Amino acid sequence: MSNYINKQNNKKFSPPSPPTEEELKKQKFVAEQQKMFSSVQRSIIRETNKHISSNSSLGNFTTQQVTRFLQNPIQFEKQLRQLSNYLYNVSGNYKRIIQYFALLPTYAYTIEPYSIPEKYNKEKYKKEYFKVAKELEKMSLRHELTKIMKIAFKEDVFYGYIIESKDTFFIMHLDADYCKITSLSGEDGLFNFSFDFSFFDRNKDVLSTYPEEFQQKYQTYLNDTSQRFIELSSDNAICIKVNDEIEYPLIPFSTIFESIFEADQYKKIKMQKTKMDNFLLLTQKIPQGDKNEVDMFTINLDLAGQFHDMLSQSVPEGISVALSPMEITATRMEKSRNDQDVIQQSQRDIYSAAGVPQQIFNSEKNTAVGINKSIVTAEQILFGILRQVERWVNRRLSKMNASYKFHLKFLDITVFNQKEKQDQLQKAATSSMPVINEYAASLGMSPLDLYNKAVLENEVLSLHDLLKPLQSTHTQSGKDNEGGRDKVDDDVVNESTEQWRETDDAQGES
Repeated sequence: MSNYINKQNNKKFSPPSPPTEEELKKQKFVAEQQKMFSSVQRSIIRETNKHISSNSSLGNFTTQQVTRFLQNPIQFEKQLRQLSNYLYNVSGNYKRIIQYFALLPTYAYTIEPYSIPEKYNKEKYKKEYFKVAKELEKMSLRHELTKIMKIAFKEDVFYGYIIESKDTFFIMHLDADYCKITSLSGEDGLFNFSFDFSFFDRNKDVLSTYPEEFQQKYQTYLNDTSQRFIELSSDNAICIKVNDEIEYPLIPFSTIFESIFEADQYKKIKMQKTKMDNFLLLTQKIPQGDKNEVDMFTINLDLAGQFHDMLSQSVPEGISVALSPMEITATRMEKSRNDQDVIQQSQRDIYSAAGVPQQIFNSEKNTAVGINKSIVTAEQILFGILRQVERWVNRRLSKMNASYKFHLKFLDITVFNQKEKQDQLQKAATSSMPVINEYAASLGMSPLDLYNKAVLENEVLSLHDLLKPLQSTHTQSGKDNEGGRDKVDDDVVNESTEQWRETDDAQGES
């Protein structure tokens, strides 16, 4: 064996023979070919991606992140709050849902006594009633509560602090990242909260713009920085929570987050498919000489590449160019008739998960009866939150130094049931029921508005003597009236009657 190895080692090494001219030419051709087609490939990919790319307004979050947040809402409380505010800015569907609930109530209210003693001073009683009325007028409840509701439905909890003077009043919103619920009032069942005073370690320049309580308690925090959260006085703090049955914050409409992202995905898929359906690829075929010979082109590949580059630069958007020695067959995907149905279904899923009838925001057909039932459900949610606000306002009124105590009462009136409530109160008023204040409130007047306008019109301007009654069915003769009763409102008709109306209207138009 060793002799064989020695013989092999003693053999002279024969170097490979140099390539022939034909082989060198072919190697150069192959190298140029690979270089050119690599360049063409990059060009096609770049152009194609440019035409079919579809950016999303929801790009700051992923569906995986949303799923992870929802699985542990306590741990990801801050992230869910950020996501909710982000969706409010970029998702039209989500913003409409929030505004729908925040703008649903009219915030109509009346002022009512707790009790009337057997003996009372009429003038003093009247004076203290107007004192309460003026205080509520200064608070501008409709404006302030609309802001509170928008934030509460976005974040579940509204944390605020009252800033007021003799003639002004507004509620300053506090960042929920620096607030947490710490107690429940035993007197009225309202939530109290603490503020993280380490906030001013990084924002000392704004400390002087905050109320005196913040400045004093910041000094308390500096004396013991381990106690960051200090509870604010319930006299000026306000905490309204939508999901008041649980202690931790839970975004009211977090259940529709995944549906919003799914709808966005469907839109992107449809957009990409539409772009691909309209995409045009121009193919330049390199002519071959002898078709029996491989790589025998009649045009130099460098020259072909130059023509490819010139054509690529001259075509408009939506058209790409390819260079190939082979036949290219274009295969188009059939347009699906269900594309639009899938997107519409995803939109319906969003509103369905939020408990809001989609037909309120668009003209898609549905019966008024079904819509009204959904509205009633939404109204009950709102009325529960109004009871919280009601207790908070009455907490303030109870601290007023007065011999006679009054409290505020929000009426269960929304923009949808307003006309119905007005009719009920008007009939009750004509039956001598003491509901004039409620009727005025249903018309949008505050208690102070009602009194001031009554004095102005009746005593100062005497308008009741100057103006004649307006013409109505009660003041016209029978011959002026058309036959048949008045049209019944949509919210009290059944589905068959509504369908008959739609058919009758369509025949009338034709």
